[in-house]
Amino acid sequence: MRTYTVIISAFRSTSGDPCARVAEMLGSPDTVRQIEDEIGSPVRIEPVLLDRDGKDGSNVTAAWSALEPTISRIAPDMILVLGYRPGAYGVCLERCAVNAGSATVETELVPGDAAAYWTRLPLHRILCSFLGKVPASITSGPDDTLSGALTYYVLRQCAQTAMLGGLLELPDIKDSDAPLTFAGVSGQQMLEAARQTVSQTLLYLADLRSEDRQSV
Repeated sequence: MRTYTVIISAFRSTSGDPCARVAEMLGSPDTVRQIEDEIGSPVRIEPVLLDRDGKDGSNVTAAWSALEPTISRIAPDMILVLGYRPGAYGVCLERCAVNAGSATVETELVPGDAAAYWTRLPLHRILCSFLGKVPASITSGPDDTLSGALTYYVLRQCAQTAMLGGLLELPDIKDSDAPLTFAGVSGQQMLEAARQTVSQTLLYLADLRSEDRQSV
């Protein structure tokens, strides 16, 4: 039976940023077991926590240099980047990543390369799995520019391989007693969103491989 491998990448926590904690929880034995039960196959999840290097906290080159060796070593089926989107009312599934150093400076991350790469995650399938559980939306343009830039490198790598990759942005953690008008979601909802993103993507990948076998 095939073992699926997944890299979950996030930057180490800054104030209010839940991404590193969610990445670690995704790699816990209980969560991995849930995913395995959902997809019916063994799963290996490896969280990779990155530093925000550089004086302005936005050195994506250093982050990619830290992540890329793990990708080369594992050759994962899926890479999920977790980004922070404070003030959002739900989790955000990003459609694409653009070849730009930041939201304000028009510098290309990879000069002369594609202007953008589209995610290879099954966004609508994932979104449907959130219904009644996690408030979410499909968005174009990450709030976390460092995670967005890192995702560009990830999707560029995915475009050259069979890997699936993308960016899931998480809002602030909201207390369960907070009014509906307060932004954010609970920690449990964040974990559910990240877990379903992994499960639904691996199920989608299994469907693709099944179709390939049938066409031979």
